[in-house]
Amino acid sequence: MRALLLSLMLPLAAFAQTAGEKVKKETAEAVDASKQYVNEKKEDFEARMEARLAELRAKTKSVKESTQAGAKEKLAVLEKQEKAAAERLAAVKKAGASAWQSLRAGVEQAVDDLDKGVNGPTK
Repeated sequence: MRALLLSLMLPLAAFAQTAGEKVKKETAEAVDASKQYVNEKKEDFEARMEARLAELRAKTKSVKESTQAGAKEKLAVLEKQEKAAAERLAAVKKAGASAWQSLRAGVEQAVDDLDKGVNGPTK
């Protein structure tokens, strides 16, 4: 009787082990998919900010070229803002998938500050 009971329990133990491995595999796949999604979002954000920063750099250059002696202070501020925005974006690029979100607001603020400096506060 004991042998019969053991022979019935062995397939159940193997099934439980297989089910556990399946859950582990599915969990690992879900984690991988989440990481990929976060990285894609990060890449989208980086591309958007890079494009915006490139546009603002071009406008800053235009302002620089048309600057007169009295506007040198404004130019210095714009260059400082451009440098700050570029440094913050560089920090995002170096950040890991989980850390970049905490840097996002700072990058957006720095680019917004540069935008206001280049285009004026009405935009």
